[in-house]
Amino acid sequence: MGKLLNMLRELYIIFYKNLIFAGIVATTCLLLLLLYLEQQLPDVNSLADIKLQIPLKIYTLDKKLIAEYGEKRRTPVKLEEIPKNLINAVIATEDHRFYWHHGIDFKGMLRALSVVVTSGKKEQGGSTITMQLARNSFLTKKKTISRKIKELLLSLKIENSFSKEKILELYLNQNFFGKRAYGVAAAAEVYFGEKLSNLSLGQSALLAGLLQAPSAINPIHNPEGAFARRSHVLERMLTENFISEKELKQANFEPIDVKYHDKPIEVSAPYIAEQIRLDLFKQKGEEIYTSGLEVYTTLKSEHQKAANLSVLKSVLEYDKRQGYKGAISNVSKLSDFYNLSADLFTNELMEPGVIISDFNKNYKVLTKNTEVVNIELGSFRNSNKILLKIGD
Repeated sequence: MGKLLNMLRELYIIFYKNLIFAGIVATTCLLLLLLYLEQQLPDVNSLADIKLQIPLKIYTLDKKLIAEYGEKRRTPVKLEEIPKNLINAVIATEDHRFYWHHGIDFKGMLRALSVVVTSGKKEQGGSTITMQLARNSFLTKKKTISRKIKELLLSLKIENSFSKEKILELYLNQNFFGKRAYGVAAAAEVYFGEKLSNLSLGQSALLAGLLQAPSAINPIHNPEGAFARRSHVLERMLTENFISEKELKQANFEPIDVKYHDKPIEVSAPYIAEQIRLDLFKQKGEEIYTSGLEVYTTLKSEHQKAANLSVLKSVLEYDKRQGYKGAISNVSKLSDFYNLSADLFTNELMEPGVIISDFNKNYKVLTKNTEVVNIELGSFRNSNKILLKIGD
């Protein structure tokens, strides 16, 4: 019996020593791997000077926009310019422990893993805002173990290099919101035609919800999906005590009233803008579309508008002298007219109209603003309203 106990004791000692040795080897290998990967990481301080791919903008002398060139729409803003509701909506949905962790939220990762194990579905993400910033700024979206380790290491470095406020600012200026909009300011312009300061709670929640899937739940193409996601964001804000029950209900009643808003061109001078673009392209190449160049011409907006109007008057006077040539197109119903008229060229001298009756050489013309105008056949020569006609 004593010999058996001695043998068991010796086996235990051998196993324990080997286990310790194996642990030391494994720990050493892990440290060497982390050291190797850490040396491959980019300098996170470059985030402070990162190029946000801002488009080329051309202005008049008095700062009126003539043209904008670039694939991405982006208007960088400071964190203090972003509404608190929008910041809270993003934190509540993407990383509610943002101010409490140091780049990696182990509780969040374990919670997301437990959901996957129990439900078989990835319903929650374990990535913090800092991890998302690291991935979007420096890494690919390819899912590998080495990329994930780099993401974790980068997150720790970012947290050690920047304040929480700066991390939020970088994150909210860089993220893609769909429809060529990068950053919250561009997203507010694209979807609502509004400045950030004018966003409502519902609008803020909708933009925050887009971060999950800017294409799949885009409010322009999928208003139902956007509505459901907005409701989820508002519920998360309520859970985190950012809003009250009353505010949630009011925001949920807001309609999903969005449409694509292009950048408003304030002065028409396309030939000058194109010549400037060509000259800059010859000097700097493709970087002109992403480096945030702002070009101020010697044009004054009131002079250019007066010149445009003068040319238009001359063209219209010449056209009138040629006599009325008939409607430029036919429409089958009035709703088609309103759809078409939005895209027709109009100004203070011209507006679209549709003939709704032509009894005894007297024509009734409905304008875009639903005004009915009576015009005699002989006066067509001096009319710029007749652009469309119902029927054949």
